[in-house]
Amino acid sequence: MLHELLQPETYQRMLEQRSKYFNHTPISISILNSNIKLTEYLLQQVTIENLFTYDFENNRYLHISLREGLWYISKKLIELESMTTTEDNGSLYHENSFGQTPTDIIIQLFLNTLVSPPESNIQIQVKEDDKESQLDVENSAKIT
Repeated sequence: MLHELLQPETYQRMLEQRSKYFNHTPISISILNSNIKLTEYLLQQVTIENLFTYDFENNRYLHISLREGLWYISKKLIELESMTTTEDNGSLYHENSFGQTPTDIIIQLFLNTLVSPPESNIQIQVKEDDKESQLDVENSAKIT
């Protein structure tokens, strides 16, 4: 892949590059695009300093992966962080700009599932090309 073609210093500098307005790195962009394979590959190349970077909202990679529902990547990030020692307590206790820790994000996601209307959950499971089934599901949801 690309890291095989470039010198290690050049490749590492590429991983450290950030987007102009949102301060995203290639790793955070791959997380936001739900590209698990690319994210996992980039995490194999990450340095300790780059593991604890943050975006414009002070979200670390763990905040973003949890918010995107990428549980496997979130687990990998926690495992990577547990192997390192930092002055702060890592991403588990790091608050973003809204005062949310990763635990707060998970709790909010869980609470959102409790209050979301059942119709929206049903419609997601129905194939888009199956119009008759979708109408039947919508009508039955309105009746109950």
